[in-house]
Amino acid sequence: MRFLQLVLAVFFLLGLPACRQLSAALSTQGSHDYQKGDYDRAIRDYDNAIRWNPKSPGAFNGRGAAYVAKGNYDQAIQDFNEAIHLNPQSAGAFNGRGSAYFAKGDYDRALQDLNEAIRLNPKSPRALLNLGIANIYAGHFSEAQQDLSQYLDPKDPYSVVWLYLARAKGGTDGKDELKTNAAALNLSTWPGPVIQLYLGQNTPEDVLHAAGSDSGQRCEYSFYVGEYRALRGERPEALALFRSARDECPKDFIEYVPAVTEVKDLEKQK
Repeated sequence: MRFLQLVLAVFFLLGLPACRQLSAALSTQGSHDYQKGDYDRAIRDYDNAIRWNPKSPGAFNGRGAAYVAKGNYDQAIQDFNEAIHLNPQSAGAFNGRGSAYFAKGDYDRALQDLNEAIRLNPKSPRALLNLGIANIYAGHFSEAQQDLSQYLDPKDPYSVVWLYLARAKGGTDGKDELKTNAAALNLSTWPGPVIQLYLGQNTPEDVLHAAGSDSGQRCEYSFYVGEYRALRGERPEALALFRSARDECPKDFIEYVPAVTEVKDLEKQK
């Protein structure tokens, strides 16, 4: 008998509490693999965790998050449904399901879930960010601005950028606020050049140069400069950049789903 088979047999003989312990250990391994970006391995870990404890909301929640990262939104929603059934107070499960609905373009369900996540955990920064972004692309700009104002962290350049985009897409000139919010940031490091672009202090070419050969930064360059072009009414240039972001950004980047959404919206325009 192989060692792993022997261990599993011992756990089986020890009974249900040991099964739960093994499930928890497998979920922990799944979390580690998820953090490393190995989503397939994470899903296998969570599969095994659920096999040993089918009533583990954490395992369903973790597997749902891994499916979101892979772009398998329907499967993710099924897992989050089960996580919520097992633990209706799970802010993380509502946040995850809301993110999956947003990715599918179901804004009503996305906003309902993300609002519930914040009700359950008002201090959840990721839920506030997700809600703000979902409201932007649902066309609810005042709500997005309120959400992203609460999310704002002067040490987080992305929070500064997204609040600016919510203002700009809502028709407000947010440059003065952007300059104030970015005052404590080092704009010489990424994504500082994006903020400088929005402030009128450099050019898209400067941002491309700053992105260098880093694949993540190149994806973000395409998205955020795409937004810059779109705000200026430069549809062909914006569409080309958003298509690049859609094709280049990993599915777990916050820019991925907005890029997909922007492509669809711009392709509908004549």
